[in-house]
Amino acid sequence: MQCFRVVIADRCHLTLRGLQSIIHAENEFEVVATCRNVKTCIEAVRELSPDLAMLELSLPPTGGFRVLPSVYSACPHTRVILLSAPFDNLAGPRATTASVLFGIISKDTTPDNLLDSLRKVASGQNLGIAPPDSKRPNVYKHRFSVASADKPLLSALTARERQILDVVSEGLSNKEVGRQLNLSEGTVKVHLHNIYQKLVVRNRTALARWAATIARRSPRA
Repeated sequence: MQCFRVVIADRCHLTLRGLQSIIHAENEFEVVATCRNVKTCIEAVRELSPDLAMLELSLPPTGGFRVLPSVYSACPHTRVILLSAPFDNLAGPRATTASVLFGIISKDTTPDNLLDSLRKVASGQNLGIAPPDSKRPNVYKHRFSVASADKPLLSALTARERQILDVVSEGLSNKEVGRQLNLSEGTVKVHLHNIYQKLVVRNRTALARWAATIARRSPRA
């Protein structure tokens, strides 16, 4: 089975995490980069040459439509899906700047519909435009929230990485973590780097917040 490489760009960290979680569960797709602005998105497309790119329609600072020519210049074969939120302006770009655009889908779509859209675009099908439901302006904030992302992201961690996550969330330094788990400080750093990538967090502070969210949601014994 062919594995399609995907770049995701959205200003919201939780949305990125949720989207990555949903796509990560499918063997036919691989998320090769997540970005939060136009500059890093274009850099990722240029360096990684992904098959697909999912871009927030209001991606800062210029917005998804205006970045299309730059995506084409960086990698002409990358197929773009724009993600729209309620009240986004869906007025499209000129045809000459939209050759990489394969459709616009709403952020309030279901995970199944999202994956189906990715499969269609990967096969060369144009999706057209699926506008957001203005009667439900906040639904998309929950579709790709931590709630939907926790389980698959956590399951991606090895047993050792979960141990380190538990200890780090208690506020211990790398040296203290190593001492408690009988690991070198360097080994702890390597594990932490892997944990950051799998959970799509940037540092210990974000990791601690993520762990605290999980703890609050977990049932009490």
